[in-house]
Amino acid sequence: MGDLAFTEAAVPTPEVFIVPLAAATTFRFVIASDGLWDVFKTDEVGAMVAQETADQEPRSPKKAAKELLDACIKHGGYEDDVTLLIMDVTVL
Repeated sequence: MGDLAFTEAAVPTPEVFIVPLAAATTFRFVIASDGLWDVFKTDEVGAMVAQETADQEPRSPKKAAKELLDACIKHGGYEDDVTLLIMDVTVL
């Protein structure tokens, strides 16, 4: 996966968290290419894509993705491709 010519420089190891979830819990799931992670840390992305804004207004995954992508480009993320998927998942 990725650029095979750059296997010594590019590490295809994902950052994985195991978090126990209670039933009826909803969380936001973010999958993104290295273009995003080169610009922002995991906790920064988490804060930016929160399901509610600072004034408690709901934020859709689509709106969160647009805002995150815009912030990434503003902070220099245009040097690498940025692929981004944000979805809300509810544990039943």
